[in-house]
Amino acid sequence: MWALVINGKVQETTDIDPAGRYHPSLQWFACGEEVQSGWTYDGQSFVGLAVVSLEERYAVKVNEVNQHCEAAITAGFWSAALGLAYFYSSQLEDQVNLTGVVLRAQPSLYACRDEQGVKEFRLHSAEQLFRVGDDFTVFKLQHLQRANMLKQQLDQALAATDWNALEAVTWESAQP
Repeated sequence: MWALVINGKVQETTDIDPAGRYHPSLQWFACGEEVQSGWTYDGQSFVGLAVVSLEERYAVKVNEVNQHCEAAITAGFWSAALGLAYFYSSQLEDQVNLTGVVLRAQPSLYACRDEQGVKEFRLHSAEQLFRVGDDFTVFKLQHLQRANMLKQQLDQALAATDWNALEAVTWESAQP
């Protein structure tokens, strides 16, 4: 048996030798037949999942969804408010700053990165700042809706006491 390990966690197992079958960046390790998805691998040995209740696992999964959602929202976004696409930071402080300049409703220098990654304070009209704010709102709502959909799936899996359905819900499983 072989286990695909990403960030120290077994993602899947197979009884077919993966050598030459997958991209070289994927790390497969020989393992025993008892190893399952979700186990951890420290480079030496595989460790099974701790025995937890469905409710405890549900809470962990909800937390994972929340963390992924926050990371996606704060990773930044693109806006073409200036005519070309520019990348805007969206950490919490950036969100507060953007709200402030949008509410000010005056032309202002505001930081963004061009497609080469060069960050500059570029002059934005009030209308352009409003557009950047609107683009961010749409961007953020898409991630919040994705998280809500996943949490509803987790709620349904918990109500049905369906471990497999609960484990199947991941940030990656939802199409953006």
